[in-house]
Amino acid sequence: MPGSLPPEVLEQMAAVRSEKNDKARLDLVRALAQKNYPAALPFLIDLMEHDASPIVRQGLIDRLVRIDSPDVTAALRHMAAQDPDAETSVHALSRLYQAQNAPLRRLLTQRLQTAKSNGDDAGYHTLALEDDRWTALERGNMLPAFLQTAPPAFEVKTAGPKIRVVAFGDFGDGSTGQASVARAIARLHSRKPLSFGITLGDNFYGHGVTSLADPLWRKRWEDLYTPIGIPFYASLGNHDWSYPDSPAAEILYTAKSKSWRMPASYYTYTAGPAQFFALDTTALGAAQLEWLQREISKSRARWKIVYGHHPIYSAGRYHDSPRMNEKVFSIIRNRATIYFAGHDHDMQALTPVGGVHFFVVGGGGASLRPVQASPHSILAKSFHGFVILEADDTRWSVTFYDTGLNVAYRTGGPEPAE
Repeated sequence: MPGSLPPEVLEQMAAVRSEKNDKARLDLVRALAQKNYPAALPFLIDLMEHDASPIVRQGLIDRLVRIDSPDVTAALRHMAAQDPDAETSVHALSRLYQAQNAPLRRLLTQRLQTAKSNGDDAGYHTLALEDDRWTALERGNMLPAFLQTAPPAFEVKTAGPKIRVVAFGDFGDGSTGQASVARAIARLHSRKPLSFGITLGDNFYGHGVTSLADPLWRKRWEDLYTPIGIPFYASLGNHDWSYPDSPAAEILYTAKSKSWRMPASYYTYTAGPAQFFALDTTALGAAQLEWLQREISKSRARWKIVYGHHPIYSAGRYHDSPRMNEKVFSIIRNRATIYFAGHDHDMQALTPVGGVHFFVVGGGGASLRPVQASPHSILAKSFHGFVILEADDTRWSVTFYDTGLNVAYRTGGPEPAE
């Protein structure tokens, strides 16, 4: 009963009811779900089914599907069959599919662990490849295994021994923010040429692209970034995994574009004194992690730059990630120089750990979110912008720029700062 709920929960529920802005209401709902979902679960389920905004309903689907509750499952089934918004129905059906397939995935995980503990390397490799396939299947996506398999390491030719690389994430929403960041990158490139760029995922909001002919390619990529005149080596974000065909389309579009490069869902390449490792952190299967362990271990590059969508450490909405720490940081610790990520729509530099410098560059154009500095924060601000990585044989540096080309923060060095 509402009267029996704690006052804090009642206050948060009242704030949700009174908030008229859809995005602001969704932020309040997420905060309520994160802090008080057991007490507020009936309220959240009712809101998921009946809120007037598809944005709020879809956001609640993403949050509540993680809860093992018959009431949540029943609500999601009802929404899949009867929600008035077709996209929300599809969203509910997709999340139900993922939840129902998760127990099968856990069986495969158990078998992987058995192979590892028994020292069965050949068996582990076979199961790891299957784990990558199930990672895609669990999400309902249609990504062939050969597009997940990384090609051999390749070289990106640069004009000299020093490289200048632009990095940004969370950008493909068609907003004025995205356009302003793209224009700022072009202005900086005209003053001091860039070698190439990297993207940190969420290349296309809100669900990725439908095909190689999707109009979003022209509106949200070609018109903005191809005129800059450099290649961009892209990585996938969670939004790029939403449409079933989006990851495959983003990989295959490489053959159509002068600027877009994504040879597989994860891959590695060298450029000057550095080796780059592009990860697909949304679909972190065992084969990808096995590949990362092997490739970064044998790299002889002066600097090792790892990048993907999800942060390992963050002071933003999503905070530190135990999953990324266990799966990725355990591999790159004392091996990589830098880990670039997006996902949190803000700009951060965090205290180095294990020789790795952590940067969140989620201000590429999508709507910004507040960020509050943590004890590990060096920079924690919300603004649209990008970073420039410069590196030669002796030093590296990372510089944060806003769209006015003002420097917000700069760091660098040759040494791991532990």
